[in-house]
Amino acid sequence: MSREPPFLTTPVAILLAGVAIGVGLYAGPRAPGHAELPPGAAPQEVPTAPRTLPGPDGRPAPVRRVDPATVQQAAGDAVQATLAAQRAALVAACWAPVVGSVPPGATASWTLDVTFNAAGTQVARGIRGGRLPGFAPGKPPVITPAMRALASVHGCVQRTLPPLSIPAPGRNVRVELESSLP
Repeated sequence: MSREPPFLTTPVAILLAGVAIGVGLYAGPRAPGHAELPPGAAPQEVPTAPRTLPGPDGRPAPVRRVDPATVQQAAGDAVQATLAAQRAALVAACWAPVVGSVPPGATASWTLDVTFNAAGTQVARGIRGGRLPGFAPGKPPVITPAMRALASVHGCVQRTLPPLSIPAPGRNVRVELESSLP
């Protein structure tokens, strides 16, 4: 009894599948309903939804043009005012626990990076810690308990600070602000 190898082996099946996919890709765009535009013909314009909501009289409301620098400044001022209002709570929750671990005159500095949507609601927030003393380029860092205490303030601020909001700017706004404790 001789045993013949099966015709449809894995390599043959892969080859046949590749051919079927190639034929489909070649013939698919040429099917009826997929006509190409003749040279020089302009594509038809597809109607879209209006970009502004209609006003009370049914006509589209006028688009309000706002200077991006003005929006950015107003958002920065609003975030600064919120931080000033939260400062006492941040000092009590984040600075008071580490004050005995850091040298006199030390500060914990950071950059607050907040993004707001058009309605003025916070959608993202990050805190980048400032440069800690003892880090020099090209040298291994020497981590001291005081440095750990200062670094822990950044995480505490991130956890303690409630979600921020600003008056609706009408567009997405990203604010970066330098701050520090105490």
